[in-house]
Amino acid sequence: MAIVEEGRLVEIYFECPERPRIVGNIYKGKVETVLAGLGAAFVNVGEKQSLFLSQHEINDAILISKGFEPWKGTPPIQKVLKPGQTLIIQVRREGIGTKNPQGTTKISLPGRYWVFLPKEDRVAISRRITDPNEAKRLRQIAHELKAPGEGLIARTAAAGVPKEDLERDFKFLLGTWKGIEDMAAKAPAPSLLYRNPDLVKSIVRDRFTEEVQSLIVDDEGEYREILNYLHYLHLDRLKPRVKLYRGNMPLFVRYDIERQFREALQRRVPLKGGGFITIDETEALTAIDVNTGKDIRHKNQEAAILNTNLEAAVEIPRQLRLRKLSGIIIVDFVDMASKADERKVIERLKQELRKDRVPADFIDDETGPGGDHPQAGGGVPLGDVGVPGGRGLVPEVERLLLGCHLSIAKGFTGVIAEARRLGINAVQIFSHSARSWKLRTLDPGEVGRFREQRVHAGVEYMVVHTSYLLNLASPDDELWERSLSSLREEIRRAGELGIRDVVTHLGSHKGAGPEVGIGRVAEALRRLQDSPEWHHYPEVRLLLEITAGSGDTVGTDFWELGEIIQLAGKHPRFGICLDTCHAFAAGYPIHTPGGLRETLQELEREIGLERLWLVHLNDSAYPFASRRDRHAHIGRGHMGLPAFRRIVNHRLLRDLPFILETPKGELAGRDADVVNLELVRSLRKD
Repeated sequence: MAIVEEGRLVEIYFECPERPRIVGNIYKGKVETVLAGLGAAFVNVGEKQSLFLSQHEINDAILISKGFEPWKGTPPIQKVLKPGQTLIIQVRREGIGTKNPQGTTKISLPGRYWVFLPKEDRVAISRRITDPNEAKRLRQIAHELKAPGEGLIARTAAAGVPKEDLERDFKFLLGTWKGIEDMAAKAPAPSLLYRNPDLVKSIVRDRFTEEVQSLIVDDEGEYREILNYLHYLHLDRLKPRVKLYRGNMPLFVRYDIERQFREALQRRVPLKGGGFITIDETEALTAIDVNTGKDIRHKNQEAAILNTNLEAAVEIPRQLRLRKLSGIIIVDFVDMASKADERKVIERLKQELRKDRVPADFIDDETGPGGDHPQAGGGVPLGDVGVPGGRGLVPEVERLLLGCHLSIAKGFTGVIAEARRLGINAVQIFSHSARSWKLRTLDPGEVGRFREQRVHAGVEYMVVHTSYLLNLASPDDELWERSLSSLREEIRRAGELGIRDVVTHLGSHKGAGPEVGIGRVAEALRRLQDSPEWHHYPEVRLLLEITAGSGDTVGTDFWELGEIIQLAGKHPRFGICLDTCHAFAAGYPIHTPGGLRETLQELEREIGLERLWLVHLNDSAYPFASRRDRHAHIGRGHMGLPAFRRIVNHRLLRDLPFILETPKGELAGRDADVVNLELVRSLRKD
């Protein structure tokens, strides 16, 4: 489906009939298994995969019916759900690869004006409704309509709508829910109770408003479906605007949609007056440059510049919607001498941005943050205007925090001597032999000398890597307890040495299944938080390292790491270490500009970039997505040198410590560490 405004394509959507989406579907499901360690259950709904149900997705009504008080916290899932129990569950997220789709019992039914929450007692108003009087009116109506224990969210389309229409929409949603409940009472488990509307119906429901002049359809069957759906929604007044196209020319060709869509894939976009904009997507941001080109319609240069900037202020928001661009977007308008002209361009840009349903932010150096769009960053002059999304502008070049893993064979003071020789300000060590459970007692005198020499050597960052023997995911109780004991000891040793971070691999579930492994790790982290070592050294943080995905290892993707942190209570001292070799081997395409951007977006979505505290900088001896872990020298593996240039200069990574774990020995007749360190320093932009 395409959305056209004043003859210009602004949004386009696709759906594949062969792969129907199940997000939004509601089922009567049967609990298959309850995993106490994971804090989750698997619910059979009759689809190819069971739904993964986290304990945090159990609604208050279920908890209260079991005698719990939700406001006092989430009770253990095994006290709420039992195998064989039936419940009404909705799909909140599609499955990815072999991962099960995720479910929730916090049901939501979207209508035209409301989102009905049959099991949540709350009222909310769309943040795009900015009139406080209108928000107050809608809130009052919502409280009048809903019953205790139910919830309503007023959608943007509800603004200004008469009360009788709002009531009708609510009654429609309430009737839908009652029908679902009635069906659930009679149907066996598992059964589908409600199918979410397809793409066409969803857009008709959400976007086909009184402001839309016509809805043109080239399929007679779809045309009749839309008319019936409008009647179903009590929107018969919009039926005359639905047109059946019978022309010989394809619909998208007739209305110039195909050409405009192809144009959207081009770097250079022409403007009506002869100017043009160029759009360049990088791993850090999207840069849009405005050029006057051949604008010769105006007699003087200032008029030509103003006209070009005004046209660009209209075209740029359209391109953002059409290309679905997000993150930091910097626009370099043509410089103008007149402040009045600057204000005209800014106001035009703000006006056009308001047409986008995706919230965005606009910031310039005079007004600061503001406007209608709450997401952007960084103050900039008019020539460089920041628009939708992100965390700020690309910073100035900072000092590189770079080092490598060093041996403690010559003692802790020997580590500092080696750091001086290499000229590094970041170091990783084992606090004892990495392949032995036996620990040498720390000598207080050596610890004191180490801490003093570290300060004088300028080693600003240090991290302890745990033993390779640890297996926090192990189903074997003896090994699991020994691993937890060793982890507690690593926290203590790091605290005594004055080292802030401890990084660990999570281990293997040994065939017991990823959900078991995740639960075991989460339980270990919960136990760790109760230990005296954790409380005695409150400055020490624990970093979970992503793995390459070989065998039965746990922590092969950001979802697993995020789930572990979530189940362990989201303690602020739990963070992430991104190993470039491991991520590459696990299937994260960090070796390409777009792949690096997508990887960091997924990390932000599943965990939060604020928990990314360390980067292990390693090339890979094996190809992409090999799921095999072998480090290679920087630029001499399958990732390639350009990948590392992007990584060490990326605005979201450049301030983090980079630790090399590349092979030791000689490289091209020189110390391999020296060669790799020099190469990384040369990649950092001056």
